[in-house]
Amino acid sequence: MQRLSEYVNFNAGPTANSVVPATNGDPPSQNAAADPNTPATAKLTHGMKMEDVTTLLGPGTQLSESVGDGGLKTRVYEYMTTDRRVEITYVDGLVVRYSISSK
Repeated sequence: MQRLSEYVNFNAGPTANSVVPATNGDPPSQNAAADPNTPATAKLTHGMKMEDVTTLLGPGTQLSESVGDGGLKTRVYEYMTTDRRVEITYVDGLVVRYSISSK
């Protein structure tokens, strides 16, 4: 719960737990998002929907899945680009954490 407290309101009641986009880090600028020379990994943002990540990076490989006590589903996926490996943690379908490393 401590790790997700930035993204989930656990005090709102048993059925009111909700995931909210992170406020740390700025989303990519409109110019960066539209620039074809910007790598796809530079367009990732916290709070992004899983469908949008799949559109951006292609299909990923699921590494793990779990459901917490509050019913929140956590999934970890790996995405491979031509020169990078991206590992993304989703909570209820939204990006809460990601790491990018070179191959």
